[in-house]
Amino acid sequence: SFSHNSYITDQTGTKTEVDCFIHQSFVNAASGSVFKIASGTLAAKYGILKMQDLGFCPTYEYSNWDYKDHPARYPCERTLQQALLNSSNYWFGQVFYQLGAERVAADLNEYFAFDEILSDFGTLTQDMPLASNADLVRAGFGQRMAASPLYLAAVGNAVVTGEMCRPHLFSHTVDSATLSPLETIWKDTVLCTVPAEYTAPYFHPKSKAVSLLFHDRSAY
Repeated sequence: SFSHNSYITDQTGTKTEVDCFIHQSFVNAASGSVFKIASGTLAAKYGILKMQDLGFCPTYEYSNWDYKDHPARYPCERTLQQALLNSSNYWFGQVFYQLGAERVAADLNEYFAFDEILSDFGTLTQDMPLASNADLVRAGFGQRMAASPLYLAAVGNAVVTGEMCRPHLFSHTVDSATLSPLETIWKDTVLCTVPAEYTAPYFHPKSKAVSLLFHDRSAY
């Protein structure tokens, strides 16, 4: 929860000083592949469920994690499920490239409240530069963007339950002597919803071959 480090280092090697007393769940950093569940939700919305995975994009110089050591695996055709299972940077980068910056920004805000969220520790502000296609494709697999662990946890909840809730760390104040609750200081608030059909490709309770992270949404 708390880090004794005086700085964090991003993917470019840049060091940024941080206050060691700031709760690290609120500190933005490159989200990495965990953000692919949000990218995949947008892919499903627009019917992007299968595409050729080349493993490497020469135009914007990004590749899959296994491309360097196993180039013979490519090209190959992958479904959305397979792209997530194999954590394909190429696949999700191409999703954002096909959709374009305007639609990506609008949909992330509509389904995942991306722009800004008021939480009990302050305001969560995510950052995703989309000025160039190089930035856009990397945002598709969680690079060149920044979000806090608390925000990303809320995104995961939205994919599983269909509700993007206002994230918070505390729900009650308590009596310091008895620890009994005094009052509710923060209530769950649904900021936006994710239609079930946009996350349906993630739910396959009856098939081990394509089962991903979750059971059927009705279980949550």
